[in-house]
Amino acid sequence: MSQRDWRLIAVFLVIMAIAYLVLSSLREPEASLRDISTVPPSVFITQASVDNFSEESGSLDWRLSSPNVRYFDSTRLLVADDPILTVHENRPTAPWVIRAGRAAIYRDEELVRLNQGVTMEQNSTDGNRTIETARIDYYPNRQFAEAIYPVVVDSETVSTRGDGMKFWLDREYFELNGNVVTKYETNP
Repeated sequence: MSQRDWRLIAVFLVIMAIAYLVLSSLREPEASLRDISTVPPSVFITQASVDNFSEESGSLDWRLSSPNVRYFDSTRLLVADDPILTVHENRPTAPWVIRAGRAAIYRDEELVRLNQGVTMEQNSTDGNRTIETARIDYYPNRQFAEAIYPVVVDSETVSTRGDGMKFWLDREYFELNGNVVTKYETNP
């Protein structure tokens, strides 16, 4: 090899070393990315109960109970594991009891999002009703709930399925959307 060939190889190696240093300085270390995704909560509470009272009547609107609640002050987000949400809404009918794997309360949006196997139950003198879905968004100030995933509504004699649901809790009225199928069961 000539001296010229050695110079070309040396220049190539220097350029590759500079490129490696520039690229490695642009990439963030994996440890710092892991720390960002697991920001610790501002508050962690065990065996928690969160009550929300109506501003107009002063009565209890809803109560969320959970074995573990985490509150993140920076985003005003409250996350609850295995929650039970009881919706009273200051009405004479029996309350709705909603169970889920997880709940998130978004204070800025006035939204309670329940997901991971949601079951809504109402046990009243008129009969028991159950609603099952993957996620329910409950808007307390509007007394409205919505499910964008498939829903099953069961009562003692009727079972109905649909692709989604809108539910006005103050009127006890719900509407199933898309591919609605109803089955009636006769009592023997």
